[in-house]
Amino acid sequence: MEILLWYHLRIYLKVVRALVSREKSAAGAATEDARGCAKLALMSIERSRSALDSMRGIGGERGARAMDPLIALLDTLASGLDDRFPDARSFVRFGLDCPVA
Repeated sequence: MEILLWYHLRIYLKVVRALVSREKSAAGAATEDARGCAKLALMSIERSRSALDSMRGIGGERGARAMDPLIALLDTLASGLDDRFPDARSFVRFGLDCPVA
């Protein structure tokens, strides 16, 4: 549950920042900030989805049914981010994804 609370707030903040950053740039092109925020949102979605998957077994069949709409919503959100920021998953954040030389 703590993972969900942490990452769901992060998802919201990073999605909004990615979209605003992209819109503020010339011609709506995705900037490094926009791609980096989209990547963080996608990573947070994956962690949240994993947490929801692990929580599905806690409440039996009823728990699984309760998690399914949330998982579907995360999948839809990830798909939308992939459409708007196709290179976000491969974006390298120096100092985080690789060491700075």
